[in-house]
Amino acid sequence: MTEVKRILLVEDDEINAKLVRDFLKFKGYEVANVSNGHDVLPKTQEYKPDLILMDIQLFGMSGIDATKQVRQYPELKKIPIFVISAFSKARISQELPSEFYEEYIEKPIIFSEFIKLVENYLNT
Repeated sequence: MTEVKRILLVEDDEINAKLVRDFLKFKGYEVANVSNGHDVLPKTQEYKPDLILMDIQLFGMSGIDATKQVRQYPELKKIPIFVISAFSKARISQELPSEFYEEYIEKPIIFSEFIKLVENYLNT
């Protein structure tokens, strides 16, 4: 039996979080969700996800700062991070250089393209 891949979803909008969480669970992934940027690092260390889906506009701490914080820990650097935002990639890149994340996904999410990226990174 294949090991179930774990995804940490960082999203503060409950409707968006439920939509993405339910879609990924339907596709066979285990999904944990945090809504506050301050919770990202401790949850990542505890949950040990195979992928992080990072919204940018969050309560407490931005997704940009949370991403930079996660990347400071060598044991977490191998976890792919997908930035998910309504902001343009050019705007995100002003504050978060592309070496901090693997993929940029613009909202609204096109699920047929999104799942291909997830499957590619998780080899599923």
